Amino acid sequence: MKDTSKISKIAGILNPASDSIDEGMVKILSERGEESYENLANELRVKATQTIGRHARRLQQEGLVYVYIKDKKTRKKFVRWIGGTPAIELEINRATNEHVRASLLAEYYDSMITNPFSLFSILFEDHYWEIIMNLSEGLTDLELSQRTGDAISLDSVRRVLVACDAHNLIKLNTIRSPALDDVLKIFEPLYRIDKVDREILEYFIIIRGLASAAIEKMTSSTPPGYSPLYGNLLDNTILMYLSLRDNISSNANGSESEILRRMLLNYDFAPDLDRIYEPNINWRKLLNTSTNIAIDTKTDRLMIKELLSEKYRKAMIERVMKK
Repeated sequence: MKDTSKISKIAGILNPASDSIDEGMVKILSERGEESYENLANELRVKATQTIGRHARRLQQEGLVYVYIKDKKTRKKFVRWIGGTPAIELEINRATNEHVRASLLAEYYDSMITNPFSLFSILFEDHYWEIIMNLSEGLTDLELSQRTGDAISLDSVRRVLVACDAHNLIKLNTIRSPALDDVLKIFEPLYRIDKVDREILEYFIIIRGLASAAIEKMTSSTPPGYSPLYGNLLDNTILMYLSLRDNISSNANGSESEILRRMLLNYDFAPDLDRIYEPNINWRKLLNTSTNIAIDTKTDRLMIKELLSEKYRKAMIERVMKK
C-alpha cells in the first residue's frame, strides 16, 4: 500500500472540516500534477465547475496548488499541485502572516531545519537521499530538481537544501528575490550551491550504509554465501561500541560515570539531560566535579576530554584486533 504523503497529511490538518471534494482534489492533483476544472468536476461527480473553483481557491490559499489559465482564448482553467508553500524564508513569513492556517506548514519547515538531527532524518525520508547524492557545486535548485526527477517536488528540494545549508553540509547562495505574488517566478531558480563539504558527506554515506546493513541483520534476508557491503563495518562498529560501554562502566567517578552512560545512549545535548534527569537532581552541579566532561557553550553539546577519548580509542582498536 502506498503511504500517504506528508503534505497530504498536512493538508488534512490545515482543513479538518474538509469534505470529500477537498480530499479528492488533493489526491488527484498530488498524483498527476495538474488537471482542468472540467476533468476534476467529472471525476469528483460535481455538477458545476464553479464548485471546483471554490475548493481550488481554498487549497491555493494554503499554498498547496495554484490556479491558472492555459489558453487565453478558451479561458479554460487548470489547477496545478505545488506540494505546499513553495518557499522558505521571506516567502514563508508572508504565508504565515497572510494565510493563517499555512503557519502549520511554516512550523513544519522550521522544525525540519532547526532540529539538531534534522539533517540525519533526511537520510532515511522519502527519496531525499537522491537529493543528497546529487549535491554538486554550481547547481541551482531547479537544476538539482531536474536531476532527481518528478518523484521529488521542487519544494522538497528547496527544503532539503536549506536544511543542508543550516547544518554546514553545503554553502547555499540565494540568487533571486522572493516570488511574492508572481506565481511563475516560484519556478525560477532560487538557490545555487556554492560549496559541498565532501568530508561531512562521507559521514552520511557511512551512516546510511550501516543502517542498510542493520536492516539485513534485522530481516535475516541475506542469501547463503553473501553479505551486505557494510556488514563487516557494522560488526566492527558494534565491537567498538561494546568496548566504549565497558570502559564507561569501569569509570571510577560515580556521577561522571552516570552522565557518560547517558551520553552513550545518545543523550549528549544538555537539554536532553535537563529533561531526563529527575527534577531534584542537578546534573549540571554534578558536572562541576567532573574532570573529563564539559559542555560546549556554542552548541550545548557534552564533550569528553581528548585524553579520555584517546584511551577509549585504543581500547576499541584492541577489541577489534582481537576479533
